[in-house]
Amino acid sequence: MVAMPWLQTQLKRAGGALRGALWRIRHRSHPKRPRRAARPRRFKDKFLQKGRFGTNVPLKKRFRALRWLYGTGAALLAMLILSCTVLGVSYAWLVTDIRVEGASRYRADDLREALGVRTNDLMLGFSASDTERSLRKQFPLLASASLHRALDGTLTLTVREEETLLYTRHYRNYYLLSATTLRVIAVDATPDAWLGYAPAYIGLPEQARLRVGDTLTFAFLPYPGERESGNVATYEVETATAGEEFAYVDEVRTAILNSSLARHVTGMELSDRYDLWFLLDGKIKIRLGNTDRLADKLSLAATVLAKQTEPSGPALLDASDPAAVTYREAPDITLPDWAGSR
Repeated sequence: MVAMPWLQTQLKRAGGALRGALWRIRHRSHPKRPRRAARPRRFKDKFLQKGRFGTNVPLKKRFRALRWLYGTGAALLAMLILSCTVLGVSYAWLVTDIRVEGASRYRADDLREALGVRTNDLMLGFSASDTERSLRKQFPLLASASLHRALDGTLTLTVREEETLLYTRHYRNYYLLSATTLRVIAVDATPDAWLGYAPAYIGLPEQARLRVGDTLTFAFLPYPGERESGNVATYEVETATAGEEFAYVDEVRTAILNSSLARHVTGMELSDRYDLWFLLDGKIKIRLGNTDRLADKLSLAATVLAKQTEPSGPALLDASDPAAVTYREAPDITLPDWAGSR
């Protein structure tokens, strides 16, 4: 067997350690006794015959070492038997059925095909973590994916998709983001492929940094026209980090999406922290101004809109001053290009 040479090596090492221990025991028992060449006692065990033991070493200690050695060998043999058993069972545990749960935006057949697992494959013949990562790369709208193996041979794929989506335009590219975590899902030259998922638009500051697979971050970097200039320091660089300076983006986004107006939101413009606004149903513009008393502004806006009739055209609700909220139909205001995309 393959394990026998290794076991023999371990036995030899244990024997050497045992002989050294018994030699030390002998000399501790008689520290003043001069060394002499003496033939070791003859034992029936071949292992003990090779050692140079004195007759003064108690027999109980010698057989205690043997018991330890035999016990170690028995444990190694048991581990080998157990490994062979597990290996045999793994070859007998086959996939008999593949199920997909939680999919709505993606077809279950497409997810099942992308798994790369077929019926009658070994249940332990693939890595669940690697398969889950591969699925999330192929299907970017998956927030999570997990595999569950059942003893009856059923393999269940449970997925959770992103419920609310946002998209933005940043330096000529369009990015799709998760509305809950601001994770960048995909990038494209046009947003046409995503409009079927009804995402809301979000306008971001120029300092936003977007990379597919990562969460939205902010960084103070020189503008393209300033890269050759040595004087690129800004007031924000000296006084605050980018994360602190643009923390209002996450604050306002969360407040809007958690408000009673969330299901009507077409988009929001958060590029200017002192001129924040968002759009409802593609035609009602709600001005928030800055982040002061943000919850009160959203609550008052919802109260005022509940008393109004459906506008026939663009309308403006100014909640920048909670003490004087105004509403009027404003056909003269210019709506952004993304107003009718949802």
